[in-house]
Amino acid sequence: MKKRNLLLALVGSALLLTGCKGGSSEKPVSETPAVQKSFGFGSLAKYAATRADNEFDIETTVDYVAVVLEADVIKNLRLDTVQLYAKIAEEAVVLKTETNGDVKSKWELLDGYGMKVASPIEKEWYEQAEAFENWAVGKTVAEVKAGMTGTKLTDGATIGNTIHVNAWVAALEDAVLNKVTFEGEVKGLGVGGVNAVSKDGATGAVEGQDWTIGGAVFTEGKKVLAARIDTFQVRYENSEGKAVIKSGLKQVDYDNKRVKGKQELKEEYGMKVASPIEKEWYEQAASLVEYIEGKTVSEALGTAAKLANGAEVGCTMNIGGYRTALLEAEHTAFNSRK
Repeated sequence: MKKRNLLLALVGSALLLTGCKGGSSEKPVSETPAVQKSFGFGSLAKYAATRADNEFDIETTVDYVAVVLEADVIKNLRLDTVQLYAKIAEEAVVLKTETNGDVKSKWELLDGYGMKVASPIEKEWYEQAEAFENWAVGKTVAEVKAGMTGTKLTDGATIGNTIHVNAWVAALEDAVLNKVTFEGEVKGLGVGGVNAVSKDGATGAVEGQDWTIGGAVFTEGKKVLAARIDTFQVRYENSEGKAVIKSGLKQVDYDNKRVKGKQELKEEYGMKVASPIEKEWYEQAASLVEYIEGKTVSEALGTAAKLANGAEVGCTMNIGGYRTALLEAEHTAFNSRK
C-alpha cells in the first residue's frame, strides 16, 4: 500500500510540473489594437452665372472640409465656404474684392451673411454649418450620404440644417480620398483660406484671383499633427460685356463648370521645369506640410516669403499664402464661430 501511495504521489507531482512548464497555462490576454486615426482635407470649386439681381456676372464657390477619422468613422469635422465674384466694367475685369487676403468666407461673415431672414428655421449659415458638423460626427461618409434626400438632409429641420449640403459632402469625399494617418491626441481641427489678386505682368490689368486653402489637425499646444494645402486659380475674360471663366485653361473642367486645384493638376501644373529643385507644386506642398508636423505654424514657417532652408526641406516656392491659410486654420480650430 505504501508503495502504491508513493507511486500516485510521484505521478501527481509529474503532472503538476508539466502543467506549470513555461508559466501559466492560460493564454495571455491580447491587447486591443489601437484604432487608426487619419486626417483628410478636401474641396470643391464650382462656378456659375450669378442671379439677375446681383451686380456681378459670375460667382465661383469654393467649399472646403477638414476631417478626422477613426477607422471610417468621423470624429471631428470642420468646413467653410467662400464665394468669389467678378464682373466687367469699362471692358476690364473687376473683382468684388481687389486686394489680397481679405475676402471673407461665410464662417468669417457670421450674421453678416444674411441667411437667417430667408431661412425656414431662422438660422444663419454658420449655425447650419455647425449643426451639420455635429450631426456628421459618429457617422461614416456612407451614413452621411444615406441621411440625404437629393441635395439636402432628410431630417434637416430637426438637425438644424435645411440648406444644400451636397457640395460639403463632395468636399468630404475628396478629403477622405486624400486622407493620411497620424498619431497623437487631437485638440483642434480647422480650415482657412486667403485671397490673392492675379494681374497681367505687362499691363497690370486684373486677370482673376487665387484662393489658397489649408486644413490642419492640432495638439493642445497647437502643434500640427497633419495638414494639407491647395490653391485654385480662377481666371476671367470679357464675353459680350460679361465676365466669364477664361477659355482654354488646364485648371478648368468646362463640362462640369468646375475649377481644379493645384493638388488635382499634379504634373499638369508644370512647375517642375522652372523649379530650382526640379519638384512639381504638389511635391513641394507635400514637403511643406511634412516639415511643419510636430511644430506650430508660426515657429515652422516664420514670417519670410520663402523658407531659408527651402532646398533642404523640398519647398522653394513662396509660402506667404500657405502660412496665412494655415494660421487661419489654427484660429478656427481653437475658436468657436461666435
